[in-house]
Amino acid sequence: ASNSPVCSGNSINPTSNTIAATYNWTGPNGFTSSTEDPTIANATVGMTGTYNLYLTALGCTSVTASVPVVVNQTPATPVVASPRPVCRGNPINLTSNTIAATYNWTGPNGFTSSQEDPTIANATVAMTGTYNLYLTAVGCTSATASVPVTVNQTPTTPVVASNSPVCSGNSINPTSNT
Repeated sequence: ASNSPVCSGNSINPTSNTIAATYNWTGPNGFTSSTEDPTIANATVGMTGTYNLYLTALGCTSVTASVPVVVNQTPATPVVASPRPVCRGNPINLTSNTIAATYNWTGPNGFTSSQEDPTIANATVAMTGTYNLYLTAVGCTSATASVPVTVNQTPTTPVVASNSPVCSGNSINPTSNT
């Protein structure tokens, strides 16, 4: 048996029943082992294939048993970005590199999205924080990438006035409530 399918970077664990014998494992890329239940660390897609085992005891050799192992490629850590800072009321545009995978975004205020490049309309100051993305493909999950987003308060619209109308030769005095 084995723990197949496994994701690249994880361990392949072929297993056998316990018998008083010498174990003779072979597999892809020249793999050999005399351990009953070997562990093959840091699996790569190139380790996909058939793993074979035969036993020897008292000068006799068993029939060979085989187990197929599939190693799926773990998606690379995504590259994420966001324009910074964002002014309140404007959209937050999160972006990532394009990979054939399922996108899993999370962020402040319970934000989630499965879009590659989600847009969050009408940003509020409460949307300030870290947005995270991880990818999944063929049952494998990438490392998480993060991007900080700051949403700044937009200044209020000023109230302006002047001493208009004025007579020629007099000063014009515009004013605001700032």
